Amino acid sequence: MIKRIAILGGGASARAYAAELSLRGFDIGIYEAPNYYEKMDRIIEKGGIQVNIAPKVDKLQSGFAFIHSVTSEMSQAIKNAEVIIVAVPSHVQLHYANALASILQDGQAVIFSPTIMGISAYLHKSMRNNANLADVLLIEAEYIRHMSTVTKDFDVNINGMKNGLSFAAFPSAHNGRAQVLVKELFEDWQICSNIFEVALRNTNAIFHVPLAVLNAGQIDRQSTFAFYAQGCTEKVANVVDMVEKERIQIGCALNIDMTPLETVLKGWYGVGSGAWHTLGEALRLNQAYKSIMAPTTLKHRFLMEDVPYGLAAIESLAKAVNVETPAISSLIILSDILLDGKLHAQAHTLETIGLADYDGDGLTQLVTHGF
Repeated sequence: MIKRIAILGGGASARAYAAELSLRGFDIGIYEAPNYYEKMDRIIEKGGIQVNIAPKVDKLQSGFAFIHSVTSEMSQAIKNAEVIIVAVPSHVQLHYANALASILQDGQAVIFSPTIMGISAYLHKSMRNNANLADVLLIEAEYIRHMSTVTKDFDVNINGMKNGLSFAAFPSAHNGRAQVLVKELFEDWQICSNIFEVALRNTNAIFHVPLAVLNAGQIDRQSTFAFYAQGCTEKVANVVDMVEKERIQIGCALNIDMTPLETVLKGWYGVGSGAWHTLGEALRLNQAYKSIMAPTTLKHRFLMEDVPYGLAAIESLAKAVNVETPAISSLIILSDILLDGKLHAQAHTLETIGLADYDGDGLTQLVTHGF
């Protein structure tokens, strides 16, 4: 039975995980990086997180979530923790994996939420490179669980929660162990076949990038418009649907039984089977997205994060399995041009995590059985 959990990160997502799990009775400690540690002062002073839960989130109630410790020493944060949840932005996940590699201990589990493609395989290799032979259960989850913000009045506001997020262990031979552990924490989460299926369910990359690129003029002018409801016109939706088609082809080439993302959205938001029929329609018609406004700059995570850590990763999988991706590749090129060539060097690919020499069959064997 899980008792103690370490949350790595101090942003809204990390605080939401800490608050939810504390309110449900788990013993929670938080690690925040030294250069951001001062932002935890209010939590440290009060000994916990003042959390505001939106009425529609009926699984939790607003209140005070006790936190037993907050530290800027990672080794101290994870000491005696049975589960470690890494809830940090994409661009620092490799750094966190490197920091964990030498200090993880037998019997611990690490959950990356959200994940970047193959981070658990990278961590496994890094552990071995550090002569760390500990038996650690490594898990990747597709997305963040909470829609949350930090305000001056509350340490975290939880405005919504997604149901049925997917996860998988590395290697997937450990999926049974992972399922037992995750169900104790988040009983609605759903097991995937392997970590590449999780990576291919990166909805942010599939949703955000086409709409941001094809509405670049409006965003650059700082126009006010609903990003999905107005930005995903029927013609823009054609591109979204092509990206989705390419995503599914990549998964099939990896022998993954792919679920269309428009079906995933129906499950997340509890809508009927006839609510929409394509992904483009889903983005335009989903009531949960209706009031989401477009960013006012192209230097936004929709491109700065979702291209190098999302679409670039998916494109590298496509190359390994010889699937052509004209829509995905075009969006990557256009995004890089829009941001003055600043994205290319950041691209997270199979090469980044040391898997560039594997073909499709080799990747399938790897994520199933490990190194």
